[in-house]
Amino acid sequence: MLAVYQKELKAYFNNLFGYLYVAIILLFMGIFATFYHFSNYLVADLAYSLDNLAIVVMLVSPLLTMRIIAEERQRKTDQLLYSLPLSVTSTVVAKYLAMVTVYLVPMLIICIYPFVMASFGVVNFARTFGSILGFFLMGSCLLAIGMFI
Repeated sequence: MLAVYQKELKAYFNNLFGYLYVAIILLFMGIFATFYHFSNYLVADLAYSLDNLAIVVMLVSPLLTMRIIAEERQRKTDQLLYSLPLSVTSTVVAKYLAMVTVYLVPMLIICIYPFVMASFGVVNFARTFGSILGFFLMGSCLLAIGMFI
């Protein structure tokens, strides 16, 4: 299972998909955080930005999920996966964990934002990190649905 996980993780970061996914999420998060803080709202809270970012994640999640199974069939490596001494369940779980790891990279970077925003105003850290955790769980569910489809 670890070999499949490492193979998928390398596949995401050896081509453009992983970097593009991380860049799009961080770009829109930066835009939304800047908009809510420096516009009329003057709020040092990321919960509002994460609300808008949810739509972006729903639209961008197919970048990760569309290639997870189809590329194996296209390259004819699906027979190799089926012949491994792993069950299909552990192969699917390893592929899913690789997708979640790619999704975790921008989430860890977003966890730095509240500390930066704290210098501009009062940040409710419990609410902000609770929102980030909920956002991570929502994105993980979206990845699971995309992989299922």
